[in-house]
Formats: sequence, C-alpha cells, structure tokens
Amino acid sequence: MNLDLKDKVAFVAGGSQGMGAAVAEELSKEGAIVYVCARTKEKLEERAKDIEEKSGNQVIALVCDVTNESDIIKAYEVISEQQGKLDLLFTNSGAPASGNLSSLSSQEWENGYRTIIASVRHLCYHGLNIFSDNASIVINTSRYIRQPSVDYTLASNLRLAVAGMVKTFSEELAPNIRVNGIAPGYTSTEVVANYVKMVAGEKKQNLEETEKQMAANIPLGRFASPEEIGKVVTFLLSPAASFVQGAIWTVDGGESKFPI
Repeated sequence: MNLDLKDKVAFVAGGSQGMGAAVAEELSKEGAIVYVCARTKEKLEERAKDIEEKSGNQVIALVCDVTNESDIIKAYEVISEQQGKLDLLFTNSGAPASGNLSSLSSQEWENGYRTIIASVRHLCYHGLNIFSDNASIVINTSRYIRQPSVDYTLASNLRLAVAGMVKTFSEELAPNIRVNGIAPGYTSTEVVANYVKMVAGEKKQNLEETEKQMAANIPLGRFASPEEIGKVVTFLLSPAASFVQGAIWTVDGGESKFPI
C-alpha cells in the first residue's frame, strides 16, 4: 500500500531506540523526511544514519529532551528554518518509575508528570506554529489505560490523562489536524526487557520462563516487535487513515479484555 508520505516532514520523539526508532524507520521507508530526537547524541546520530542507509531518504538527528520545553522550541525552530512546516508528529517518551502509592515519592510523581503529560503538551502546543494543513499527530499511551497495574501506578494514571488529551486535542484541532493515539502492549524494547528482568529477579527464575509466563496472557502468545508498532503508527499518521480522528488503537495482541 502506498501511504502517500513522500516528502512529508515528520518529527519522531524518542527516536533513538524501541518504538520511536521503528516509527522513524517506517516513515523513512515511505519517503518522509524524518527528524528524530532523543537525549543521547551519539546513539541518536548512529540510529539516524542507520535508518537513512536502509531507506535512502533523509533522516536528521536533533538532540532534544522532550521534558524540556525550551529543547522542543529549539528543535521546531530548526525544522521551520529547514522545511517551513511539520506534517507528521509522533509523541513518545520514556517510562515513569514503577511502584505504587506507598512507595512512590513526590519527586517521582513530578518526574512522571513531566515525562508523560508535559512532554505531550509541549510537543503538540509548540507544533501549532508549524503544523501544515492536514497535519497528523499520533500520541503514544500504554496498555495501562486499558488494564491498570498497582505496580505501575504512575503509568496507569498518567497515561490515562494522555488518553484524555487525545480526545480533547482531536476535537479542538479538527478538521485541519488529525490527532489519534496508540495503546501498545508488551513490546520487545529495552524498557520491557528491563521489566522482564525485574520480574524474573523477584520470582527467582530465568528470563525466558518469565517472558513466556507474561506472554501466556496474550492471545497471540508473544510480545509485539517494535516494527509492528511502527507500521500501525505510520498508517495512522498517513492519509490512508484520513477519517480516523480521536481514536486510540490498542495494539496488544488481544491482551486487553475490554470491548472498547
């Protein structure tokens, strides 16, 4: 399927690894001009070069901390100067601290807010200055908006707030800008690998057995690959999804038992 993304200008947050890198690669393969951002310069530049070599299309690395509003403003200034517009945005950030009400500190709550909620606000708000007509945004949420976890209280609460942002932003910015979200389940990323390692340590068992037990609750019987998430996001960003607005697509292999 031709997704009609050639020469579209895209900005992918958290683009040095995991889902962000996979989204950037899919967009680049479809012919988009992709800007990727992350905090670690060397790792980001290596990933941008790798994607560019695979796709044959331009990928630009911008060192940027999405929790820092001034970093986002500077990154968008570069895009505006070089391209004059922004067509596609994927908001994405790191995971907040694990824990529950009893164990999480005030600082961890504040850090979680900056990472999960403020980053989405900053990326979308400052994008208003350079979004083109018919721009498209996909906001990354989490499986926890469907199935909250006591052990991941921050993610369960803050990601649900982001789901609200998808709905309110999509109504405000229509009809010129589409806004949608994804709620990915367990995906084979560094973040999930660290979680599997933590669970394995608690249960005193090996990593393979732990992942197998976790995947047993997923009807498809496995974790997603980052590339599978990247394909869904790329489709949602594209004109092929032109009548999808305010939706949050669950991409969890059927794990969530909620009908909506």
